[in-house]
Amino acid sequence: KMFDTHNLEGPQWHYPPVGLRGNGPSGVTRLTGLSVPEDLRGAFILTDYRGAATKSETLAIKLSQSGSGFKITETKSIVQGLAASDVEHGYDGNLYFADYGGGWSTNTNGSIQVLRPVDEEARVAGAETARMFAKGFSSRSVPELKSLLAHPDQRVRQASQFALVGKGEPTVALFSDIVSKESSSLSGLHALWGLGQLYRSGIEAAGKAIVECASVEDSEMRANAARVIGDSNITRGRSQLLVLLNDSSKRVSSLSAVALGRICPRGDAEAFKAILSSASANAESNFEVTSRHASLSGLSRIATPELLSGLTDSDSVEKRLMAVLLLRRFEHENLGLFLSDPDETVRHEAIRAIYDTKVMDSPVGPKLLDLKTAGLPFYVQARIVGAAFRIGSLKAAAKLGSMAGDSDLDKEIRGFALKALMRWSSPLDTDPVLGHYRPVSPSKVGLRYVSAEIGPGVKILLEEEKDPMLASLLSLFAQKAGLSLDSSTLRKQVADVQLAPEVRVANLLGLMDKDDKEDDLLLLKLLEDESEAVRAASFGHLLSRGLDSGFALSMKALKEDSFPVARAVVSGLIEQDTSQVIDLWRNRELEVRPELWLDLYLALTESEDSDSKQVAATYAAGDPGRIHALSLVGGNPSEGEKVFRNQGACLQCHQIASEGGVQGPELSLVGDRLEPSKLLESLVNPSAEITPGYGLSNVSLLSGTALIGRIAEKQNGLMTVISPDGKSTKIREDQVKSVSPPVSAMPPLGLTLSPNDLRNLIEFLKTRNKVTLAKAKESDKHGK
Repeated sequence: KMFDTHNLEGPQWHYPPVGLRGNGPSGVTRLTGLSVPEDLRGAFILTDYRGAATKSETLAIKLSQSGSGFKITETKSIVQGLAASDVEHGYDGNLYFADYGGGWSTNTNGSIQVLRPVDEEARVAGAETARMFAKGFSSRSVPELKSLLAHPDQRVRQASQFALVGKGEPTVALFSDIVSKESSSLSGLHALWGLGQLYRSGIEAAGKAIVECASVEDSEMRANAARVIGDSNITRGRSQLLVLLNDSSKRVSSLSAVALGRICPRGDAEAFKAILSSASANAESNFEVTSRHASLSGLSRIATPELLSGLTDSDSVEKRLMAVLLLRRFEHENLGLFLSDPDETVRHEAIRAIYDTKVMDSPVGPKLLDLKTAGLPFYVQARIVGAAFRIGSLKAAAKLGSMAGDSDLDKEIRGFALKALMRWSSPLDTDPVLGHYRPVSPSKVGLRYVSAEIGPGVKILLEEEKDPMLASLLSLFAQKAGLSLDSSTLRKQVADVQLAPEVRVANLLGLMDKDDKEDDLLLLKLLEDESEAVRAASFGHLLSRGLDSGFALSMKALKEDSFPVARAVVSGLIEQDTSQVIDLWRNRELEVRPELWLDLYLALTESEDSDSKQVAATYAAGDPGRIHALSLVGGNPSEGEKVFRNQGACLQCHQIASEGGVQGPELSLVGDRLEPSKLLESLVNPSAEITPGYGLSNVSLLSGTALIGRIAEKQNGLMTVISPDGKSTKIREDQVKSVSPPVSAMPPLGLTLSPNDLRNLIEFLKTRNKVTLAKAKESDKHGK
């Protein structure tokens, strides 16, 4: 997607994670009871699986209550080097890990790893808990189950609660007695939850005790009472929930708002106003985002578009904002009523809501074109651009033209507006702002009408714009829209060395299309321009115009100018006279630099001329290695680094400057270690010569099993085998039956990379040496 966006209902309420980042798959369990160390009780255990055992770890995370929600108070790593994808806390106190074995594909390396308590008292507690679950709870007596509601292990308490609920209506009195006498205890909470289960099973008598719990002194009991009233749909608890909306505890008031949404009918005006008042109070004192979302949750089930639209004149900004957020959920056209709200936050949220929902395609959508874009947040401005493109009217095109020419706007937004104009009348399946599937039908207004509407303004902008990116987009749009730029304007743009080369090149193309002989002198002058890109483009036009001096100047550039310019000459020659390229190829050792041989070969293979193709095919026949050899020189190290990091996927196994995998040799100084010919061989035939300690071997054991991996070390009678996922295994050498010769796990890149990518990759690897490493360190030093 072209722009980032927030999924929450307002960017100012998006808060970052608190020191926790999990990958996946990530199993999670909660530690409870006396069988776990005291410092881990109540913690959540998360397996952070990252593919390789060396990168994976298991985290212990502790939470604490924070107002109406929770916050992370502690995160620490408790297990490293285990590729665990899931974890479970056993009744016996042990932690059981699902060791996937590494990687992302189905394999047979998985195992169950067990972490046992070392403290004897913890082991005893775990054994006792395991015996309790082995026996079960349904056959236990009521007094015993009642006592177990206070057990330190939450799983025991819950199992006891369920067993008591299973005894039916007689336990209503027991649970009611517990919540009245032990409202601040764990037993009281489990009794309350048990009453909720009984009520939902059809035992009406449990409802009275649940509602009474909403008035107890303990705030956690009141909060859970509100939750149970909502979950159980106890409608007679409505009046009590309305009272709890004003509770001193925001946790209580938040859960009450959610519960009211569950038990009240849609259109309940009293509950609607009460929740709104609670939300307004939250905004005015110690604002909490979780409280706001709780109010939204409750109101989304109660509010109606009519009730929400009546808030346009409310003196509370929070209430008007809530109306916008809820109308967004309803995707209702009354969002348009808030576009003129006196508060900018409400206005901005209304714009976002209209654009992000189906309201955009209603009669309200075009109203976004009437808004002033200056001063709006970046992502709101982006939505105005997206809206104009989606609407596709002549007015919308004019809006885009106006935004493109507004120097008060961020240049990225101006560029976005120009890109929208560039795609005018083209279908688009993905929303350019939000990034999800949202087809846009081609505009019924043709580009020639758009050109007539905004063309004069674009011409003026093209003459005045100095920013390279914007000037380039303006030039490209002018070409696509068929704007007739006069030669004097184009000459000025082409000759202006302050403009970006790509802008000058684009305007040179427009100038050459006019085929004015007066421009031949300008073209010859540009052959000596400081810009490599301009010179390269000029040689292309020079050959196509058939100037008398064109061929001689091109041959000189082929021998003396930079490689990009010389390659442009090759491209120009193959388009104009393939015989010249064939002659150059046959006499390449005398007339052409070796760095350009690959370009000559590729030009011949890509030509539509049969003679050219035959010459190339004859060269490659029977020996593909001859083509690979053409990649030894002439590459671009910067482009080669992109290949190394992307399509080459080299960082998966190799390290450079401490970045990357460890399955293959370290490459930070490979340019000093290997000659270019050896670099080429290692890329196209990786198994020809394997660095000691690398390469995969099949290690067969006397037991009949086998391991596949690289032999990292042999010492003191032990062999260390590292599997492809990075997992290290030590084996006694006297238990090894045989070890196969190592083969490279690396694919032959000569089969997967284009010759040009291969050439660039080799050039990048050549530069991995002590000289470039020293320069990089010196640059970092000065940078600091």
